[in-house]
Amino acid sequence: MNKIALQKLSYGLYVVGVGNDEQRSGCVINTALQVTSKPPQLSVTISKDNHTHDALMQTKHCTISILAQDAPMELISNFGFQSSRDVDKFANIAYQKDQNGTPYLDKYTCAWLSGDITATLDVGSHTLFIVTITEGEVTSDQIEPLTYSYYHQIKKGTTPKNAPSFDDTPKSGWRCSVCGYVHESDELPEDFTCPICHQPRSAFIKQ
Repeated sequence: MNKIALQKLSYGLYVVGVGNDEQRSGCVINTALQVTSKPPQLSVTISKDNHTHDALMQTKHCTISILAQDAPMELISNFGFQSSRDVDKFANIAYQKDQNGTPYLDKYTCAWLSGDITATLDVGSHTLFIVTITEGEVTSDQIEPLTYSYYHQIKKGTTPKNAPSFDDTPKSGWRCSVCGYVHESDELPEDFTCPICHQPRSAFIKQ
């Protein structure tokens, strides 16, 4: 099976926010999908290893920020390649809050939604949450949403290991020892820096 075929599905990239100013968390996902219109419901799938997963199990409420094409790699790295157990991912990020006080991104988005968890399904390594939408706004209709395909092909992004679409097939090239990004080439320029975490060439390991 050629796993690249899965990247042709029209995923988007989203930031899920959970909690409030006292205790908040968030993570990047590519698995938000509308499942009904009356009432408006989404399915959201999150790894059980993510702190955001456990927080969502407790609060039963979340926001979903729909990332735009101009979302910088630093933003994606912040929410996708570190844990909310260790850092407050919203600390240096522009955000607003929904009626429950749950944060959503204020920049680099096309729209945001928020809602309550009304059902869950255990799917092994992940939990599928059904979110019944209670709020939502379009933040920009001038910018295209960031698709998973655009993220890989244009931004040259990589996939966090907890993502449902993570592919652990070894890739030839140079791997960043800090965030795991793989630059697929035989040679690595002397002035190369990681596009995800900005580590220098010395942080890369040939594989």
